[in-house]
Amino acid sequence: MQIYAVIPAYNESKTVGKIILMTKKYCNVIVVDDGSKDGTADIAKKAGAIVVRHEINMGYGKGLHDGINAALSHGADAVITLDSDGQHDPNDIPKFVKSLESGADIVIGSRFLEGKSWGTRKRMIALRLLALQFWVFTGLRLTDVQSGFRAYRAKVFDKIKLSESGMAFSVELPIKAKKLGYRFSEVPITIGKPAQLKSFSSALRQGKEIGVAIIKHSLL
Repeated sequence: MQIYAVIPAYNESKTVGKIILMTKKYCNVIVVDDGSKDGTADIAKKAGAIVVRHEINMGYGKGLHDGINAALSHGADAVITLDSDGQHDPNDIPKFVKSLESGADIVIGSRFLEGKSWGTRKRMIALRLLALQFWVFTGLRLTDVQSGFRAYRAKVFDKIKLSESGMAFSVELPIKAKKLGYRFSEVPITIGKPAQLKSFSSALRQGKEIGVAIIKHSLL
């Protein structure tokens, strides 16, 4: 299988180079530099990644969308997405590949299976509540709907038109894929502490955005 990893990055010069080098052991790498001002794009190129550059910050979802399109244009049979801030361990990639080879169309990395995760009790409860809301509205039981560590067969993107440019991308895609009958699986991952922590208000806004998107895309 021709596999490309898509890594969105915004001012992640301290971590992106290491993540790329680790990921390259398993697959090709595309970094979407989302308007960074700290040399992220140059570091990514030196580390051996294909770089897609946004002149201004356009959002997490837009970064993933453009990176996935770039991977497909390079002939990818499957796309793996992961973060550039050190939260995701590229050494978990073989788990995703094995699940794809076993027949899954979409593989979600979950911190709530056998994996480990940093985070406060409030954060863990909030993530569990989002998973519950997702199940209630979609009928799809996933334990970690906000996880950005995922794998997709290329065919998933043949019929899905994506509209979200922010974090709501993380629920829009599986909701639409479920309606089309694609097969899901989850694999355990370990979530590390990111180099830059989100503020409480930022995390709250993100949670609200995802919650609203679950309702919106489930009812369309």
